[in-house]
Amino acid sequence: MVGLDKFKEAFSQYSDNCVIIGGTACEIVMRGTAIRPRATHDVDMIVVVERMTPEFGQRFWDFISEGGYSPEKYKVPDKGHSKYQLYRFVNGRVGYPEMIELLSRHPDVLGEPRGLVIEPIPIDDEVSSLSAIIMDDDLYNFTVGHSIVTDEIRHADALALIALKACAYLNLLKDKNDGRHVNSKDIKKHRSDVLKNVVILEETEVYAPAKVVDVVQEFISSLRNDWTQLASPLARALDSDENFVSGLLDILETIFVAEES
Repeated sequence: MVGLDKFKEAFSQYSDNCVIIGGTACEIVMRGTAIRPRATHDVDMIVVVERMTPEFGQRFWDFISEGGYSPEKYKVPDKGHSKYQLYRFVNGRVGYPEMIELLSRHPDVLGEPRGLVIEPIPIDDEVSSLSAIIMDDDLYNFTVGHSIVTDEIRHADALALIALKACAYLNLLKDKNDGRHVNSKDIKKHRSDVLKNVVILEETEVYAPAKVVDVVQEFISSLRNDWTQLASPLARALDSDENFVSGLLDILETIFVAEES
């Protein structure tokens, strides 16, 4: 991915402070496997609030300035007791990631940048599914707990990516059904990414919060309910056949087990 080396150079000392998710994380976990990740030019990440340091905050804003990004932010509506702030950084210089999206579990945890003016994300703009993915604290905690470090970059593992991508898929599907503008490519992207991560899984069972298990099960049900329309495109996306894809759903159905409350 273009710009990943720049990102690693800037944040290798801060691998405990943030977790890379999205397409970049998929690219990392699929290295050395038979699965071909899709091309990506963006970095999606979440701040690990519990390990936040002023040094990381300053380094982050320095990177945004060095990369020549145009910063924007969007206040995600409150849910429960947690507040989330979505930051979007676009139009990075050549050699930097094209776009960075970062979600903070609490507003303004990164502090105020020096020499940068942050504009609000336009209200009618397409706010990415990232804002909806981590709004749930159970999913946030599951992602942080299922993150690993590869080549000095902390990223979500395949289990966390399955949960995140399933959530993104369901959110976008709901938005589409509600009449909101949704890019159909994003729906297909998240859908196939879930199944690609199932292929590379080494675990056969994982205990997860009930809400996370519910998301995964709802994803499976959604695909099965539309199986007649989805079987063929899913098989093409995975360079396989429909029986193989159906088998992946069977496997996925047994992997996520609800933790005892």
